[in-house]
Amino acid sequence: MNASHDLYDLIHSLSKSEKRYISLSFLHKGENAYLMLFKAIEKQSSYNEDGFQSMLQKEKFNYRLADLKTYLKEHILKKLNGFHYDTNIEINLNQQLIEVELLYQKNLYSQAKKKLNKICDLAKKHESFELLLDCFQLEKKLYGTENLILEDKILRKQLALTKIIDNLNSFITLKNKFYLLARRQGDIRRPSQKKKVASFLKHP
Repeated sequence: MNASHDLYDLIHSLSKSEKRYISLSFLHKGENAYLMLFKAIEKQSSYNEDGFQSMLQKEKFNYRLADLKTYLKEHILKKLNGFHYDTNIEINLNQQLIEVELLYQKNLYSQAKKKLNKICDLAKKHESFELLLDCFQLEKKLYGTENLILEDKILRKQLALTKIIDNLNSFITLKNKFYLLARRQGDIRRPSQKKKVASFLKHP
């Protein structure tokens, strides 16, 4: 699968509201060439770029098609991030972590700490453990150099959370194995099948 087909698949995976949001973003910026290509690909039932270059030349757009496609894909992904910012907690918090990092780089430590504390609280509330681990890493960066006691406290929180994540991953693996067994064996009736199920249930 080449990059052009990736762009086609991406555009055709969008919902109606996502397409409208992205189309409006081009109109607001006056980027008609990108909108034209977006609409042209959207209308296709299978990818075919014959005529795209002549279409651009006809409208007197001085762009290389390859560059146009690259930018279009990057723009769509960026706008999808913005579109789902308020509805997807993982996307929202990850973006906020980037903002904390930016505040840190600007030496705005007080603002960074205040924002990070809010993110940590939300990550705990939504049980976003992997993201919470990233929070602790940033917390160590912001607070860890202040004193050894605080750094040790953060490290202990990281270790405790890592154990929780490991346990969750073990349960997910166990669930998947049990699902595969049920798919392959059907109803669990034979003694050998029951023995396998019993071994799953004894998993620590």
